[in-house]
Amino acid sequence: VSLKLIITDEPAPAPEDFPNAFTPNGDGLSEGYRVSQLPEDTCEDRFEYVEIVNRWGDKIFRSEERDFVWNGDGFTAGVYYYYIHFTKTTYKGSVHLVKQ
Repeated sequence: VSLKLIITDEPAPAPEDFPNAFTPNGDGLSEGYRVSQLPEDTCEDRFEYVEIVNRWGDKIFRSEERDFVWNGDGFTAGVYYYYIHFTKTTYKGSVHLVKQ
């Protein structure tokens, strides 16, 4: 008896949009930057880490936790950039830190 087994890795669907702003003002809503709709890990493409950089490209936050939260403490209001690294895929975009 012989058996031939073919396993294929289905690519995870790309997310439509990641959140692009948060307001850490103590009201209990949108207090930190998090992405809850990250694509599922597959055999070939797994979550590795996330980095947040300022407008000069300086790394200001890094996490290897899938459920990361960046609270923006110690940083001024403005636009920052995220890089979410998977084994083979990188998602990038901007996030606005809104302070009043």
